[in-house]
Amino acid sequence: PESFYTQAAKEISLSEAPNFAEAIINNQIQGRTLVKVN
Repeated sequence: PESFYTQAAKEISLSEAPNFAEAIINNQIQGRTLVKVN
């Protein structure tokens, strides 16, 4: 269902990507992270 995807994924901007990359490496992020490039 649609609600699952909104709970399992987070959309971030390209400028936020470096901070999220570090959090992913440190195993602090769960689910999917979508980087919006526009």
